[in-house]
Amino acid sequence: MKAAVVTGRRRFEIRELPKPKVMPGTLLLKVKRCAICGTDLEYVDNPRWDGGEGGIPFEANEAILGHEWVGEVVEIGDGVTGWDIGDRSVDARTSCGACHWCSRGLPHLCIGGPTRATPVQGGGWASMHGGMAEYVVRGARGRIKVPESVSDEEAALTEPLNVGLAPVYEAGIKAADSVAIIGAGHIGQLTMLAAKATGAAPIIITDRIQSRLDKALELGADFALNVDEGDVYEQILDTCLSA
Repeated sequence: MKAAVVTGRRRFEIRELPKPKVMPGTLLLKVKRCAICGTDLEYVDNPRWDGGEGGIPFEANEAILGHEWVGEVVEIGDGVTGWDIGDRSVDARTSCGACHWCSRGLPHLCIGGPTRATPVQGGGWASMHGGMAEYVVRGARGRIKVPESVSDEEAALTEPLNVGLAPVYEAGIKAADSVAIIGAGHIGQLTMLAAKATGAAPIIITDRIQSRLDKALELGADFALNVDEGDVYEQILDTCLSA
């Protein structure tokens, strides 16, 4: 299979690698779509690849990145139930699906295993290389199945959407609450959409890049404020008082 391998700062190689083998308790998935996260860019662009920064060694290795992806099940390991060939799944790479927290629907608090691997039935670990490859193997437990109504492109954004949903849930935002979101990048935009779905209003979003602010207004923000045009706190306060 082909995979994009990070080999150094701002350097990738497209390599031909062995196709991973399904093991008991795992699924072999063919990657359909893979998005690029900001942390992927930070890994690739880290100046420590070039010999260190401030004398601090960079403990990075060649890697296949990509944790915002969706794949189609093409092979099912022994002992796996509830999955069929052709089902689609999004990544859940930091959860084991079986520990105290995972079994209670809180996989983000997983304590069941290292983040670079997934425990599988019968012992051993499934490779945790990322979605910038043609195929990946993942443990079947704790995986999220994608409904037919969700496109590949939408499914690949499940992880960043979850990041946007989290502050809305944790802050207890509800209908008629006023909301200010600092930063209109893709996470800020998703947070805005999540807040809008609760019925919150007005929703204010700030940034210094006008194209992001224009997109926020297009997606439904009530106000989009440029922080370079005045004190952002005063702007937000004035906007709420006049809304």
